[in-house]
Amino acid sequence: NKVYKFSLYEPVKFFKAGQYFAQNGWKHKNIINDGDYELFIILKGAAFIQIGNIKYSLNEHDCLLIPPYIRHIGFDGSPPDTEYYWMHFFPSGTVTTTYISDEQQHDVKPSEVEIPQQFQIKNFERLTILIRQMLDSNNDSTSLELATNFFVSSILIEISRQFVASINQPQKNSSKFEMIKNWIR
Repeated sequence: NKVYKFSLYEPVKFFKAGQYFAQNGWKHKNIINDGDYELFIILKGAAFIQIGNIKYSLNEHDCLLIPPYIRHIGFDGSPPDTEYYWMHFFPSGTVTTTYISDEQQHDVKPSEVEIPQQFQIKNFERLTILIRQMLDSNNDSTSLELATNFFVSSILIEISRQFVASINQPQKNSSKFEMIKNWIR
C-alpha cells in the first residue's frame, strides 16, 4: 500500500473543494494536477479512476489520494446516484512516499500525517463533520483563509489517525465503541 507522508509544521494550503452528484455513467475527466493533491472520498455509489497505469475501484467510504503531475482519468462509468467529496490542496512542507504492509506496526512523528493512496474510512461520520466544516468555511466570505487551511489539515490528520489505528490495532474496536469511549472522555 503506497503511503504519502506530509509534514504539517504548518497547515496545508486549501485550493478548491466540493461535493459532486454524478450522473449514471459519469467518468472523471482526463487531467494532470499542477502541484496540488486531490483527495477523493466516496459517499455512495462507485467511481473508477486510473492514476498513471494503476486502476482504482472506489466504493462507499473509500478515499483516494491523487498526487500531482500524473495523469488520472475515469476508466469506467459510475452507477446512478454516485456522490463524493473532492478537495485539492497544496502541501506546506515536504512529502515523501513509502510502502507499508498491513501487518507492519509503526509510529508517526507528531508533525507528520500518513495518507494511503487508497483507504476505506472506518469512522465516516467523524470525517464528514470535518469536511462539512471545511466546505462551510470556504463558502463563508467572512471566514479567514487560514481557517479553511486548518480544516483541510484536520481532515488529513483524521484520515491518518484512522489509517495508523487500522494498522496498529486492526479490527480491535468497533467505531461505535470508539465513539462511546470518546463521549465518556
